[in-house]
Amino acid sequence: HTADGKVRSVRVREGEKVARGDILAVMSSFELEPSGTIARADRAQALREMAEAQRKGDSTRAVVKAERAEEASARLALLESRLARLTLTAPFDGVVATPFPEDEEGRTLREGDTVCEVDDLRTVELGVAISEREIQEVHPGVAARILLVSAPERTLTAHVLSVAPVARPPAGDQEQALDVVRSMNRVRVLVGIENAEGRLRPG
Repeated sequence: HTADGKVRSVRVREGEKVARGDILAVMSSFELEPSGTIARADRAQALREMAEAQRKGDSTRAVVKAERAEEASARLALLESRLARLTLTAPFDGVVATPFPEDEEGRTLREGDTVCEVDDLRTVELGVAISEREIQEVHPGVAARILLVSAPERTLTAHVLSVAPVARPPAGDQEQALDVVRSMNRVRVLVGIENAEGRLRPG
């Protein structure tokens, strides 16, 4: 977010689908809201005094008040632009990924702090470790098929995004599944998967 303040309300929950522009949370600002009230009052007073001067035929005073009203209007426009940013909206279609975002209500935040995260799950990336013995035919752009443990009857189409330049020894939990005679090094491969239904989630 773009200003110091307090989280007034959170409008979403973890796992909720949101569309671009949907309100995620509303902040209140200790600095901006009072300044906006003052700028509105200054502009209203300057406009009243300008109208009064014009009614009395005092053109010099009317010009001075008009300039003051214009200055207050410019200040108010800037403040309202910043106040609008206190309403936090989804930057794109996605799913709320922050656990218990409602717990942020009442929290005081500094400019740049994160209130909640939205993941764009239309496509996801999967990191897999492939035996160096099987890596010869794997390169960016190659088609891949992904089988989900949660839905073994369905195959997801995917393609290779990148292949690590170096093969590394398997992690401890992987080594048990390898050939006990010769543990093969593994190459990390990043695969892109179409996920229009949102079945796949980070982690």
